Amino acid sequence: MTKNELDQFGDKLYQTIDTEKAYFGFEEWTPHEFCIKANKDGLKSFAVELLEVCKSDIDGTKMNLQSGELKWLNDELDIQFIELTNKSKNEILVKEKTKSNKSIFTTIAAGLGLLIMIYLIIMGIIFTIQLL
Repeated sequence: MTKNELDQFGDKLYQTIDTEKAYFGFEEWTPHEFCIKANKDGLKSFAVELLEVCKSDIDGTKMNLQSGELKWLNDELDIQFIELTNKSKNEILVKEKTKSNKSIFTTIAAGLGLLIMIYLIIMGIIFTIQLL
């Protein structure tokens, strides 16, 4: 879609929204899971905001989501912006997997360091007892 088509579609969608009733928010479902709680007008409002992001083709552009300006947005989870990227799904997943691998190596190194420290402490105690 072209920018003009996105504008037209966004305008048509916006005209169908009852802004007084619109609600969209992210809520904690369980301690580690979140869900979207929204009514139809809130979903449409969020879709209009996403269309605005689509109109920008610049990689790394961040669009602010200020709940003071967007009265339908409940920012309980403090989600403040949408970041546009031109990277593919595979590029993003590879980057996240690399971060995950670095995290695993860091954890293993920290564990080995801890084991070495415990070994040195035990050897120091044994050496001290033998001297007495």
